[in-house]
Amino acid sequence: MSKHAYLTIPIAIALLIVCPSLTRAQAQPAITVQFQDASLAQVAQAFASLSGLTIVVAADVSDLKVTTAVKNVEWPRALGQILEAHDVVARLDASGVFRIERRAPSQAAGGRLVLRVF
Repeated sequence: MSKHAYLTIPIAIALLIVCPSLTRAQAQPAITVQFQDASLAQVAQAFASLSGLTIVVAADVSDLKVTTAVKNVEWPRALGQILEAHDVVARLDASGVFRIERRAPSQAAGGRLVLRVF
């Protein structure tokens, strides 16, 4: 695989996450996961393994406890729902790493878009 392909894969995945119309057009496989009192860091690691993405969790939110069951949902949506429930967001930085951190006070919680690209 060329070096160019390694750079474009994370960008393509980010676009699928951020653009709902693209996500519908090229749907991700549905997953079923269950977490019982797992730390947000453990949840992020599970999704990183599943997606092949690099996900880093901010220290101030890494110990948040997650208890949830998600059945037959695309993984970006499942992760988005978990993050939204804990008032955190994932941002894709310039190096292609997703960083999970607290939502800025100025960010409205409305809408379903939780993963954001900057």
